[in-house]
Amino acid sequence: MPLTIADGHTNFFDTGFEVFGHLVSVMFCDDVKDTMVKLHPEVGRVNDAEALIYKYTHQAKSEIFIMFDAKVGSITHEAFHAVWNIFEYHGMKRDDEAMAYHLGYLVEEIVGAQIEALEAKNAESEDWPLGL
Repeated sequence: MPLTIADGHTNFFDTGFEVFGHLVSVMFCDDVKDTMVKLHPEVGRVNDAEALIYKYTHQAKSEIFIMFDAKVGSITHEAFHAVWNIFEYHGMKRDDEAMAYHLGYLVEEIVGAQIEALEAKNAESEDWPLGL
């Protein structure tokens, strides 16, 4: 899970999960709104939030932008949208058990990645904030 710089100055920790061939890319960042608008200027105005999702219309891909210190409620909210997008994109039936299983899996993976991202961010090293 590499640490990366978006547009030369926004720190983010990028990771991804494949579910049914659908990529859910997760970016932990210092400024969700700024990072999302820089990567997807077509979205226009975006409200401040701990987490946001960007849904690709014609690709099996979603991107979740999450503050490094976001609460699990915000993570779960956006993970639900990602799971919904996966089922919708692939024309799958959205039943309670399947949705709950995939939501639980995705939230667990994101929270694990969040811990790793926070550890990397808070590490006493010259690598953070990657020479900014």
